[in-house]
Amino acid sequence: MSSLNDLQAFERRRKPRIYNPFPAVVRGVNKDGQDFEVRTVLDNLSADGLYLRMIPCVEKGTRLIIIFELSSSSDQVNSANVRVQSRVVRTDQTVGGSCGVAATYTSPKFL
Repeated sequence: MSSLNDLQAFERRRKPRIYNPFPAVVRGVNKDGQDFEVRTVLDNLSADGLYLRMIPCVEKGTRLIIIFELSSSSDQVNSANVRVQSRVVRTDQTVGGSCGVAATYTSPKFL
C-alpha cells in the first residue's frame, strides 16, 4: 500500500486537489456549436482548476460557465455555490461516451 508521501511524489500538479463529488451545472457550447446546460459532479477541484465528466463533449479552448455546490450531501441549506468562468485545457474520451474535461478558472464568485 502506498503512503501519502509516495502519492504526492507522483503528483504533477502545482496545487493540491480535493477529490470530492461536488454537484455542478455546466453551461457552454458543444463541439457542434450548440448551446447546452448539463448537470454533473466534479471529480476534483483545486484553487485554479477542476476536472469533471459530462455529455456533450467540448473542445480544448472552449469557455464554460460552471456553478458548483461546495457540499456533497443533500443538505443544500448549509452549502455555498460557486460560479466560475473557465477555459477547457484538456479533454478525454471516457467509458460510456462521456467526455472528461480539465478546465482552469479565475475569480470564483460565491453565490
